[in-house]
Amino acid sequence: MTDSHIPRRTLLRYGAYGAGAAALAGTAASWDRLTGADIPGRDDGSLVVATLGSAFDPATVDALTKGFHRIHPDIPLRVNAVQAVDWSDFFAKILTQIAAGTAPDLVYVATEGVQLFAQRLGVSLDRWVRRDAAELREYFADVHPSLVESMMYEGNLYQLPVEFNAADMYLNKQVLKRAGAGFPAADWSRDDFTALLRELKRSGGAHFTPYFWTNRLWGGVMPWLFANGTNLLKESKAPGGSWLWDTFYPAADRKG
Repeated sequence: MTDSHIPRRTLLRYGAYGAGAAALAGTAASWDRLTGADIPGRDDGSLVVATLGSAFDPATVDALTKGFHRIHPDIPLRVNAVQAVDWSDFFAKILTQIAAGTAPDLVYVATEGVQLFAQRLGVSLDRWVRRDAAELREYFADVHPSLVESMMYEGNLYQLPVEFNAADMYLNKQVLKRAGAGFPAADWSRDDFTALLRELKRSGGAHFTPYFWTNRLWGGVMPWLFANGTNLLKESKAPGGSWLWDTFYPAADRKG
């Protein structure tokens, strides 16, 4: 509070502003919530497929689009190649799109995202897989069950795997030559690997590191643990899924 006196005209003007703001607030409260889909041209009726930008190259996207249109020429398709450093960034951007009201229709994710989408966002493919079982038999016959299992959550299937990756080891031939070492044999052992590293270290000097990790998403040492039959966590299997295994993978061909 101050000693100054507000002129009557000013007071009336402020009162008009307040009344106008209250009226506007009341009107806004009755509006439907605006989302990104309300932007003109944003929602063109296309089937939107979101994937990590680096997961598909332009040729693959073009082949996917053309293949889809051969079967469904009446459905417009738009591939949303989300630019992200890795899958965690991709998931964050997808969640932002959903919050903005521009959720994609289909999302292709790596195994890291299956549980997130299964628990919170996605719809299982079970009923469609059952419906199209005859057509999908050829697909499942060509895909290892471990890949299918990685796309399941509590007995339900959320994605059909289309690819897999594996850890690779790269050897610098010049470094091997400088150490006087030959290329390892195809059946080299862990002890052979350790001996080779020590030889490279001796020939390279005190400041030479004979190895480095290139794939941070694998967690550095994790491939070595898997290759030696161990893990940091205790693995278990969720119940359910017999409807898929009994349909596409004969019991005689399954292990465990």
